[in-house]
Amino acid sequence: MCTLAHSLENAGIATVVISLIRMHSDIIRPPRALFVPFELGRPLGDPRDTDGQKAVLRAALGLLENPGPGPVFGAFEGRDRTTPTTVQPLPRADLDFQAEISDILSLYHRAFVSKGRTTFGNSGLTPKDCCAQFTELARQNGKFTGRYSGKHLRFLIDDLKTIYFEAACYQQPPLASASLHNWFWQGTRAGAVLTEMRADFLKSDNKSLKLVANFIVPGEWVDTLNL
Repeated sequence: MCTLAHSLENAGIATVVISLIRMHSDIIRPPRALFVPFELGRPLGDPRDTDGQKAVLRAALGLLENPGPGPVFGAFEGRDRTTPTTVQPLPRADLDFQAEISDILSLYHRAFVSKGRTTFGNSGLTPKDCCAQFTELARQNGKFTGRYSGKHLRFLIDDLKTIYFEAACYQQPPLASASLHNWFWQGTRAGAVLTEMRADFLKSDNKSLKLVANFIVPGEWVDTLNL
């Protein structure tokens, strides 16, 4: 969208980009961009929060009043107003990481059998192998360089999150999106491991790992977790 904004501006059409990943806008530098603190797929925030969505649009359109010179960047300070839902405790969630993954994987398989579909598969591994490989990485205390490519690690982490989220969604009643993230990042060992992994990657001399670090923890949780 940032690149498209440049093309439209060159044609004489004023644009404003709503940016979920600030790094992209900082690099491509569209003429105008509003940074928002929401999860990917929700540039306007909670779909049920019409007042909040209008506020985002007003803030974005308000950037058109700034004549520049560009780029003109703004930041929306609101938060996703989804009402949290209490997460039912998963089996043995208070045990070690290996036990947690084992229980989550079992629940994920039950969810898959029930629904007959999954969004898992970016890594090219089976769910069992994905969990085994991630558990191995977690035991290496941050020594990830050289074993796997940054691309593979990105897909591996995405698949691990899919397993956890689809397992949690199998519970009844279904959880709101904000509740899923609250549970994962503040209530699971996997969330804690990924937070530590992000810090390790940022310290690495490997540019590929540094890039992956920007995608491990969602932007709206970086501030929440004081990272």
